Amino acid sequence: MPKDQHIYILAKYIARPLDPRQTSKPGYMKNPENIHYDEHVALTKGLKSKHRADNHVVLDITEQTVIKNTFNANRNFNEIFEHFTKNYESYIKNGVQELTGIKIDTNIENTPIEPTVNDPVGTAPSGMTSSGISSN
Repeated sequence: MPKDQHIYILAKYIARPLDPRQTSKPGYMKNPENIHYDEHVALTKGLKSKHRADNHVVLDITEQTVIKNTFNANRNFNEIFEHFTKNYESYIKNGVQELTGIKIDTNIENTPIEPTVNDPVGTAPSGMTSSGISSN
């Protein structure tokens, strides 16, 4: 399958202080217990160089490989994918179905991700932008 037909999970993490009023204290943000991370997750069909540059985690769910993982580098594909499927199950199921035409059942980890719908170049499924990220 061509790489531009693969489905990818992209994740970006932004550090935020647990208590913004305390950031003036020396060393407050150096203590991991004082930091909360906002997780921004997206699905895309095909991978651009900006996806690699802008995200901390990039998973190729078609080939079940880790393309990039700078957030928690000691995790393998299954561990990272399990995190996303537990926390974003409906988003991933709906996104994969819109991008590929595959309906994923309740056991998302055991569903092969192969397109069943011919998607001519330049078209995007209903409700999706050209980058594959939902506009809703």
